[in-house]
Amino acid sequence: MEGLIPRLPGGGGVDLLLFFQSICSAMPQLEELSVIKIDTLIAIIAAAAAVIALLISLRSNYLAKKSFQLSKIELDSKKSNFKLYLINALRFKSKENQESRILMFNISISNLSESKNSFKALLKIEYIRDDDSFAKTLIEHDHNLHSLIPNNNFSFFLNDINVSEKETESKWLLFKEPKHFLNYRIERYLLEVSDINGEQKQLESTLIKTFQLND
Repeated sequence: MEGLIPRLPGGGGVDLLLFFQSICSAMPQLEELSVIKIDTLIAIIAAAAAVIALLISLRSNYLAKKSFQLSKIELDSKKSNFKLYLINALRFKSKENQESRILMFNISISNLSESKNSFKALLKIEYIRDDDSFAKTLIEHDHNLHSLIPNNNFSFFLNDINVSEKETESKWLLFKEPKHFLNYRIERYLLEVSDINGEQKQLESTLIKTFQLND
């Protein structure tokens, strides 16, 4: 082998042979190093792709949760939500007919929802009979009773009460008091107001001022 390698002046042929041998012995290591670099690059790319996919998933979950919360808020705002307030309670009776009595309740209805709502009003009267037994009766609000109150300046709710969204209406409810109650002891008057969705709220009154009507 040495006879085939040209010698450099000063014995450089042997040095050149050693140089080529070292290169040949290093090539497998270079190939191995290249394979390691490629594997590392693939691993880095795979890891980066996994991180990106995770970030996309987290963002998608966040947006979905945010959308759900907004939808829930919007739905809750349109649900039945109202409150009542009792302003005054009166009993009107006629001079000519003492048995003719009208119970009047001045209340405010606040519609707190984002949509218009309709209401119905009932009066529950709880009383004690002559035999000391407990009883109760229900009376519907009757707007037509306003014609029995002369020279009145009151504002009355219609039988079908409608209140716009985020609005408050303050008017009077009218109920015809049954004649047989004249001989009974009234325990309490309970106003029950319910909306079209079945949501119900109550107002209680135990004292009612009595006024004489001038026929």
